[in-house]
Amino acid sequence: RDFAMRPRQWLSLMSRNRASIAFSPPFGYALVARRVRPSDVAQYDLSKAYEAGETIEADADQAARWLSLAIPGLRAAAVRGDAAAVLALGFAVGCGDSGPKDAAEAARLLRRAAASGDAEIQRLVGINFSFGWYVTQDHVEAARWLRAAADQGFAGAERDFAPSFLYGEGVPQSDSESFRWMLRAAEHGD
Repeated sequence: RDFAMRPRQWLSLMSRNRASIAFSPPFGYALVARRVRPSDVAQYDLSKAYEAGETIEADADQAARWLSLAIPGLRAAAVRGDAAAVLALGFAVGCGDSGPKDAAEAARLLRRAAASGDAEIQRLVGINFSFGWYVTQDHVEAARWLRAAADQGFAGAERDFAPSFLYGEGVPQSDSESFRWMLRAAEHGD
């Protein structure tokens, strides 16, 4: 209701929080376009926004059908060495979308994807190991991949690596190292 009454507030919050991803109900973007004048848009810094989407009604059966069609293509791309496909396949194996859940196989696929050297993939793999999503939680493995991505100057990974030091998860606890990584992330625009 607040969104419908004050669409400018949505843009203001996105600008103030430097949002990179925004989702809206199906009518949301049309409402903003109707209610916000082009001259108003200049006051908002939406330069960090790179993805926008609309929410849809959840349909688990339809999602399962679409995923079952995608799995063979993911497997073929993974065989060709496509790191993003290997990552997606690891997620599918880990959550049981391609057959029985298999955390060990998911971990193997995620490690293989991260070994590609792609910093964004390494960050995602590190986060998955940190929280135990799709794989068995492993803070040492999480720190390994977050550090690999952070060492490439990927600001999101630098930010996500900092708590490892703060809480001593996978690395020795160090407030100063945590602060150093947060500062580095801020210097790189995060």
